[in-house]
Amino acid sequence: MIMTNKPTIMDQINAISFEGLTEEQYNFLVERAKMSVRKASAKTGPSKAQKENLALAEKVRDFIVEKGAVTVKEVEDFLEVSNQKATAVLQVVEGLHKIPAKGKQKVRYTFEEVESEAE
Repeated sequence: MIMTNKPTIMDQINAISFEGLTEEQYNFLVERAKMSVRKASAKTGPSKAQKENLALAEKVRDFIVEKGAVTVKEVEDFLEVSNQKATAVLQVVEGLHKIPAKGKQKVRYTFEEVESEAE
């Protein structure tokens, strides 16, 4: 099965034959094209959740510096958020290193460089 992208408004307008259109119809299409271009070029910033995660990342950074290394569960309890939210926040903390789990240990996160034992 071949998946095709849904045509954009501009694709649809470009496919129209402009012959036989009234001035009102032509002006309508021109206005729709302008609106489409403005919408496509509108600058989008981070979402509300992303902004919230960045703010929480600063708290988590201080928490990890204080504790040395933490698990997702510790971050979850510290921030009083869900496991998914804690994981999302950890993903935006810059300079964070993951300490792989060994045996029954949980994965931990720290700012210290961790050497891999896979070599």
